[in-house]
Amino acid sequence: MRKLILAGVLLAAVSGAAVAQNDVPLPDEIVITMPGISPEGIDWDPTLGRFFIGSLLDGSVRSVDDAGSAELFVDDEEVLVSVGIEVDEALNRLLVTSADPTVFFGASSGSAGLAAFDLETGEKRFFVDLGALVEDGRHFANDVTVDADGNAYVTDSFSPVIYRVDVDGNADVFLEDPRLFGGFLGANGIEFHPDGFLLVAVSGTNSLYRIPLDDSESMAAVEVDVPVSIDGLFLAADGTLFAINNAAGQALIALTSDDDWATATVTSTIPTTGDATTVTVRDGVPYYINAYLNDPGREQYEIVRGSS
Repeated sequence: MRKLILAGVLLAAVSGAAVAQNDVPLPDEIVITMPGISPEGIDWDPTLGRFFIGSLLDGSVRSVDDAGSAELFVDDEEVLVSVGIEVDEALNRLLVTSADPTVFFGASSGSAGLAAFDLETGEKRFFVDLGALVEDGRHFANDVTVDADGNAYVTDSFSPVIYRVDVDGNADVFLEDPRLFGGFLGANGIEFHPDGFLLVAVSGTNSLYRIPLDDSESMAAVEVDVPVSIDGLFLAADGTLFAINNAAGQALIALTSDDDWATATVTSTIPTTGDATTVTVRDGVPYYINAYLNDPGREQYEIVRGSS
């Protein structure tokens, strides 16, 4: 999630599927007309061919088709606002982080939670209060990813921790490290790499970290060849890491690494309008959501294709 106080056409390095698997051309932009939802999170569901978007104004998650129709999928009372969204195909579920955005304005100490819903029916499988694991301080559950065993990992943007939640909803603190917080906002986007580590963006310190699952104390900064202040992350099947970068003007960037993410290179950049938050990939093509966080009364939002 990018800082609340901040106010496609390129991407040459993406070989980019020009059409979807069913040979229907992929849309360049999907316009959602629905007043006041501030959809910070987005993910693509390849099983049923739909996007999911959340809302920073309530606990709802909606499914979106290419025509921009946004159908309510879940609206759970335990989810204060829906922030990070993760489609977990292997376990047929949708993971949603829950938070209290008033923490940004000092009106509360915030909250951190994770909910799991059946990907087909929307039935809730569990909700876990993660903030209760670290009682002191402030909390904002931001993003979520899943490892090969079905364990979920959740970032907290106001406490220097990463939570781990198993398939049954049992939670613990996977890692507590002061490097996970700095400045106005701490740990943000998170992705699991199939080689057994996490990639975690810390917005407040303009950092990207590599964290091995079997040795979290070996957390190390990824040396990136350009300045980055990353919001949402998505690791594509080909190993490309897509991210919303808020350094030096907002852009969708693609990063690659040839040394197991000790270092990374930005291979392409697409300037955005400055209102994007997170990114997902559909049929090999990145899409980002314009959430307009500084305009909570906005009536239209866009899912934008990040390649030509």
